[in-house]
Amino acid sequence: MYSYVREPPHHQAEPGAVRPARGGDRAAQRDRGIDTTLTLALTHEIWSYADVPGGGEVVAARQASVRRFAAAIFAHTATGGLWVNSDVCGPADPDREVVLRLTDADGNNPGVVEDLGLRSVIAAVVAGMSTRARFFQFAHDFRRNASVPFEYDELPDGGLRVRLADAMDFLTRKDYTDNWLSETHEQFCGLTFDDWCAVVRDAGFEVDPASKPWRNAWIVDHRIAHVASLTDAVTGEPVGWPDTHLLLVARRN
Repeated sequence: MYSYVREPPHHQAEPGAVRPARGGDRAAQRDRGIDTTLTLALTHEIWSYADVPGGGEVVAARQASVRRFAAAIFAHTATGGLWVNSDVCGPADPDREVVLRLTDADGNNPGVVEDLGLRSVIAAVVAGMSTRARFFQFAHDFRRNASVPFEYDELPDGGLRVRLADAMDFLTRKDYTDNWLSETHEQFCGLTFDDWCAVVRDAGFEVDPASKPWRNAWIVDHRIAHVASLTDAVTGEPVGWPDTHLLLVARRN
């Protein structure tokens, strides 16, 4: 996370100059002392690594975690200041049921999931799996490491009936073989763009019109579209690739 504090006039190199706030900077620590905060690929980790009390509800704990984070940023933001957040996000209709079809021709198909915690060459094992085989491995590791249900039904024709958000959580990370286990602790699609807007508004910010969700076309074209397809689970119609990222500009007025 990067925060910027405006220099008092007698310290400015030029009018309006700003500098990164240092950890011990008093201006950075007091309320309303920061003009701009930039968070890059951070908020999904705040969501994913929330402390969950024993017997507590995981989603509620994650919601509370991101709301505390947003409230803390609001507290240190100067009037007229900004919080600019660039990160991943879930599709606009996360609970939509889709049928995910994956190729099994691009690697091994062991038919069973591996206990990767017992393997010393995790990256090589996962990288050697086909896209379809990685789905079943991801389901196993994601449920265990991220404490999410990740429910799916395997259809007679090989299709996988699944929530759209869960399909995208897999598709956007299936190639992270070098750090597979750490990535399966994180949930990219826990909140939609609208959910994130609600979080910052509840903290006291206004959402700037420059904010928007967007789809990473490079990832779709180079990592997803040639090995996977989506259709609606009810109509069978093709489903377009949803947004994968957000740019959220929150302003304190």
